[in-house]
Amino acid sequence: MDARHGDAVPAGTRRPVDQTAMRAHNLGLVLRYVRDHGSCSRAQIGAATRLTTPAVTKIVADLLRRGLLEETGPVQVRGRGRPASMLRLHGRGLTAVGVEIRVDHVGVLVRDFAGTELASGRRPLSVDPSPRAAVRMAAALVDEALDRSGRADAVGCGVALPALVDAHDGTAVGAHWASWNGVPIRDLLADALGERCGVLGLDSAARLAALATSRLGEFRGSHQLVHLEVGAGAGVGATTGGALFTGAHGYAGAFGHIPMDPRGPVCTCGGAGCLNAIIGFPAFARDLGDQAGADECVDYARYAQEVAARIRAGDATAREAVERLGRWLGRAVAILVNLLDPDTVTVGGYVLHLQPWLMDAARAEVAARVRSLGWPGGRLEASPLTDQAALLGAVTLALEHVFADPTTVAATAAQGSSGRRTR
Repeated sequence: MDARHGDAVPAGTRRPVDQTAMRAHNLGLVLRYVRDHGSCSRAQIGAATRLTTPAVTKIVADLLRRGLLEETGPVQVRGRGRPASMLRLHGRGLTAVGVEIRVDHVGVLVRDFAGTELASGRRPLSVDPSPRAAVRMAAALVDEALDRSGRADAVGCGVALPALVDAHDGTAVGAHWASWNGVPIRDLLADALGERCGVLGLDSAARLAALATSRLGEFRGSHQLVHLEVGAGAGVGATTGGALFTGAHGYAGAFGHIPMDPRGPVCTCGGAGCLNAIIGFPAFARDLGDQAGADECVDYARYAQEVAARIRAGDATAREAVERLGRWLGRAVAILVNLLDPDTVTVGGYVLHLQPWLMDAARAEVAARVRSLGWPGGRLEASPLTDQAALLGAVTLALEHVFADPTTVAATAAQGSSGRRTR
């Protein structure tokens, strides 16, 4: 093979070591360890990463200079030896922005690097808005939130979308709104948000909800996690070891177009009986006899809360509709379990407000439909991040480049600057 293409190296020679790349790799390795494990000592970092003590000392000193870590004082570790100086993420130097554009609203969240909320905002969205109108609203909310936070700019901005994004050209695909498909959504967002928002990242709401769920809360550390997000339709995000599975073209997760019932209602894609057309919010509202709720842009969460109140008041019709929804949801989850064998499946979206009636029905359906293999140790749970999962995932995405390569953050971040990227 031709060594010029990196396929082979002549015998007796060594590949040159890219010291800059190695340094960035090791900085990211240590920073991610602290992110994933919370407060920890240098010795714990060294044992977990297999870096030498001098290497850990040097790397930690660099991360402290960049304002990405801080020391919290000596703590006795495992009851022996001298107390160790502990390290944790340091938030004051960096700002991250998360945005979500949903069928019913636009939301924004500003956090610092350590996860402290600095500002947030939310506005309802009109029926079938143009992409440009939705993006303009998002940009206005971001500017307002950054101003309230007291930060001039951000190191990154993540955007959760009601669509998948083509990984190659940044166009929206599979959107609930037909007018969005084929639109260069990445370019629109980059132009509207500008340099104030730093590095831009975007993905579907379902995938970003999965990312946040695998990194935060009680399911943090789940090796194989699948998240099913239910809004106007249904989308899926899957993570392995905390990393998103996106597919070859960025299309992984279009689960809402899985055909569930050939005699079912027509989906927006033109097919019959897609999951979207059965468990999406418009279908649920129609099942309750509320055509206005199905046709108009309403607050999905508030509507679901009203249905839950009706059930608690003894409305049998509402309870039966929610239990039907739960059974369909369980059938969808059973497909995911049989196909992917995750250790955890979480559910988010408007359905979060319909517990426990919905989840009981869904779990019973899953148990009946994975009987041949079982699901050893598997869990089906409502998202512990409630309806903030996608927005938290967007903030998480905004910081991915920092954890991948901390050298993009200048050492001046330690003095409380905005931490703008240096390249």
